Amino acid sequence: MQQHISLTFLGGDARSRAMATRLAWLGARVTAYGLFEGEIPSNIRVASTVQGALGDCHAIILPMPAFDREGKLFCPLRSPDDPTVTPEWLFAHIHRDVPVYGGRLSETTLSLARERGITLFDYAAMEEVQIRNAVPTVEGALCLAMRTLDVTLWGARVAGLGYGRIG
Repeated sequence: MQQHISLTFLGGDARSRAMATRLAWLGARVTAYGLFEGEIPSNIRVASTVQGALGDCHAIILPMPAFDREGKLFCPLRSPDDPTVTPEWLFAHIHRDVPVYGGRLSETTLSLARERGITLFDYAAMEEVQIRNAVPTVEGALCLAMRTLDVTLWGARVAGLGYGRIG
């Protein structure tokens, strides 16, 4: 990867941290907001505010899901002093030429991006992502079953059905 590529990660969880760390290792200049707690890789710049993270970047990468059910950026480590990042807020604060990548984007968010002239990609809609997400989806369903059932799954007739998206 070329050294001059600058990426901004906003919010997310361990998956976003892993992707940011890998891309920084490959040579991208990575800025992150609301993504790291504790030890931070030395090749990643951590912004203390959303506005500070949105500086000079070539692309913005949002988590999966990008926004929660209330329409707020999925950002468990968000500073209480920062504004609540909604699609409206984000699209009003970024340059039109900066593409945005996020997972599980609503039709409302996609429409708003089109209206504002923002290039928005939903990587969760990509078949290659859906296929690779099948295994952790089944694992998550099994974990949920083990936590909520009154019986063990040992000896139970259980099957994970579906391919890519939840079947």
